[in-house]
Amino acid sequence: MKKISLSFALFCTFVFAFEIDSIQADFIQKIESQPIAYEGRFSASSPNLAKWEYIQPLKKVVYLNAQEVIAYEPMLSQVVITKIKAGLDFLTILKNAKQDLKDPSLYHSRIDNTTYTIHFQDNLPSIISYEDNLGERIIITLKNVILNQKIPKEVFDFEIPEGIDVVRD
Repeated sequence: MKKISLSFALFCTFVFAFEIDSIQADFIQKIESQPIAYEGRFSASSPNLAKWEYIQPLKKVVYLNAQEVIAYEPMLSQVVITKIKAGLDFLTILKNAKQDLKDPSLYHSRIDNTTYTIHFQDNLPSIISYEDNLGERIIITLKNVILNQKIPKEVFDFEIPEGIDVVRD
């Protein structure tokens, strides 16, 4: 869970480094070695606000702000709150992402021993892939991408429902 949340944070910052103020997209997230595909909707707005809403196969919502990642899993009646490392400046790191010399639609960035590859199609981000520290290849495919459309701040607000367990990590 931490790795997925950190990856979302890195991707959000990467998008904003390319002068994108907001993004909305449907997504399919796969772990290459597993048959399950996670589907949902992604929204992000500068600075450092994001919401990943998983719809299938299980409902889950991940919120990101400058200080923390909040993961709400309704079926578990649980919210996990993880602080983002202080001093880790994603924006500066990702502004230095390098365009692939052989394929101008690809960008690569290396953060904390992980290399992220971002594919662009028709000037829109379409696929983000990386290998996690367990050697698993994660592929996130974006569809119906909308850039720079104003997203109300309330979309990124989360209130912990009554009776839900809260785990602080």
